[in-house]
Amino acid sequence: MLQSAARYHVAMNVGERLGSALRELRERTRKTQREVEGEAGLSSGALSRYEHGQAMELRTLFRLLDALGADFADLGLAMRGGEWRKTGELPEVADRLGFTAADWARIDEALDRTATDLLEERIEEIGRRGRAESAD
Repeated sequence: MLQSAARYHVAMNVGERLGSALRELRERTRKTQREVEGEAGLSSGALSRYEHGQAMELRTLFRLLDALGADFADLGLAMRGGEWRKTGELPEVADRLGFTAADWARIDEALDRTATDLLEERIEEIGRRGRAESAD
């Protein structure tokens, strides 16, 4: 049970962090969700779902980053912020699993190291592949 809870945490954590990072990048540009959706060719409400952790295709992520004037390095830096640490509000999954803030902090710190390392590697790989494809 604990292993499946940890895997669920990592999956939710990644989706939530990606969403929070996209929101942070959008807010830096002072663009509305509708403006970004229009520039990225997305349907109305799509960006809100992504900012709340819904999965998306890689090409959608590329279009969003382009609309935000950002790249994978910007995204990676924004993802390191740990939104729950800023607000003090535990993610919904923590509440569902009955964790206290101290429990969640210990779990998040341990998993953050692994998840962040994996994400950074993947982001760098995707960025290299994207640059290579655009150079062709």
